[in-house]
Amino acid sequence: MTKTRPKNSPLSFLERKNIFKYIQQGLTLSKIGPLIERGKNSVVFEVRRNEGREIYDPKIAQAASQQRKNEADDKRWKIKIVIWNSAFMSMDQKTVI
Repeated sequence: MTKTRPKNSPLSFLERKNIFKYIQQGLTLSKIGPLIERGKNSVVFEVRRNEGREIYDPKIAQAASQQRKNEADDKRWKIKIVIWNSAFMSMDQKTVI
């Protein structure tokens, strides 16, 4: 039984290493997609986002992905704090009246 991953899940480090390996073997990006059980556009986007075929590095790509995730998480928390603060302030104003 194969393990299924959620739709639109980020690439794993193993998938990035496999992309690198297949690029080194000279495979096209559209042929790499099915080999790692991803769409060809996922592979194309991944490689373009991380400097292209010639200098693609799975370690750098993984680190960049983690950094983008951390920045997105920080942004979500900041938005939640602003929403909570504004809700708290409006509650405070209602009790004063």
